[in-house]
Amino acid sequence: MPRLDNKPKFYYHITTKDLDKKKVLTPYVLGDMRPEEEPDVPRICVGPSVPHCLISITISPVVADSVFIYRTFRKVKAHYPFGVFDSGVTKEKWILKPTTFIQIGSISLAVLSFIDDITDSLADGNIDRQKHHLRVFSHIFHENGELNTWKSARKS
Repeated sequence: MPRLDNKPKFYYHITTKDLDKKKVLTPYVLGDMRPEEEPDVPRICVGPSVPHCLISITISPVVADSVFIYRTFRKVKAHYPFGVFDSGVTKEKWILKPTTFIQIGSISLAVLSFIDDITDSLADGNIDRQKHHLRVFSHIFHENGELNTWKSARKS
């Protein structure tokens, strides 16, 4: 069993699927954005922020036009992952039980034109490129005011 982070927090999850505005997600082994070589632990992969989630995805605009952004409905506890090479950068955690999420928005992958570079960096295992993309994503969201919207949504 992965180690539990005992501090409840709001977490974010992204998917190419437009689910309900409020949805109970169930842990699963392989998702639409998870590499096959990761551990076979049923889980919901989450991150501490939208930019952290974005640098973890392994899709390109050819596969999906948008990603949909969900946040845990309440603060929850999550587990530290194992066997995920980039979790030190993405700050990925795992939720291991069914959990309610709310949709807080979506992002067109066309807006994030360098998403292919991120996919390449994951394929190459290039953590430095992921760190660079995290800085860029964070900057973009601060510039557009979108991150401020997500931060205020976390408090609700």
